[in-house]
Amino acid sequence: MELRPIGTTGVSVSALGFGGGAFAGLLVRGEQDDQVRAVQRAIEGGITYFDTAAQYGDGVSEESLGRTLAAIGATNDVVIGTKVRLEAADLDNPAKVIRASLDESLKRLGRDAVDAFVFHNFPRTSTERNGFLLHQLPAVADVMQVLKQEGKVRSAGITCVGETGPILSAIEMDLFDFTQCYFNVLNPSAVYPGANGGGQDFRGAAKLAGDLGKTTMGVRTVAGGALVTSNYRSEIAGPVGDGGGLGGNPYTNDLERANR
Repeated sequence: MELRPIGTTGVSVSALGFGGGAFAGLLVRGEQDDQVRAVQRAIEGGITYFDTAAQYGDGVSEESLGRTLAAIGATNDVVIGTKVRLEAADLDNPAKVIRASLDESLKRLGRDAVDAFVFHNFPRTSTERNGFLLHQLPAVADVMQVLKQEGKVRSAGITCVGETGPILSAIEMDLFDFTQCYFNVLNPSAVYPGANGGGQDFRGAAKLAGDLGKTTMGVRTVAGGALVTSNYRSEIAGPVGDGGGLGGNPYTNDLERANR
C-alpha cells in the first residue's frame, strides 16, 4: 500500500481510504458483523485512513466506526477524518455550531481528537445546495484553527466541490491545511484541466492546491460506482444521484463512458 502525507498531521496515510458515507451504506445501514469484517479486512490490507461525517446517517456512520474500531482494538491505531456541515443561517457565526458538532463526533467515535476535520459545505455563488459564500470562509477557518490549538483537531480541510469559479477562489484564499477535490478517471479535470469527460471542468483545482503546498484527498473516486460498469446496487446502498451536489459528471454519463 502506498503511503502519502495528509494535511498537517505529520503522518502519512494509505493512498486508498475507507469511506463511511451513506452512499455506500455499510456504516449507516449495514449489520455490525459485516462492518467489523470489512473494517478488519481493510486494516489487514494496509488501509489506515477512515473517512466519515456527522451528517452520514445523522451520526450513525461515526457511531458504527467508533464501535467497530473498539471491537477490534484499533480505535487509536488508524487515522480518522470527519466533517461538519453548516446550515445557511450558521455560516456567518459558525463557532458554536462547529464546536458542538465536533464534540458530538468525538463522543460517537470514542476519541479525544480527530486527525482530519473537514468543512463540508461547498463553494458556490449562493448558499443553496449546501453552498457557502467566499466572505463566510475566514470565520470558519478561524474556528478550525482554535480547535487545532486545543488539540481536538490535527488538520483542517475544506471540500472543494460545488461551482468551479468559487472553488478556485476558495483554494487561493489558502485558509486550510488540505482540500478534498472531485477526481476520477472519467473526470480528472481537478488535476488535468479540460479533461472533464463531458461534465464539470474543475480547471486544475487539485493542482492549484498542490502549488500552494496543500495535499488533496480525492472524492467520488469510483464515480459513484460507475467504474464497475454495472447497474447493481446493494440493498443497503443509497441512490446514485449526483453525489449530494458534488458536481462533476452525471452518473448515467459516467456509466455509459465506463462501459465504453
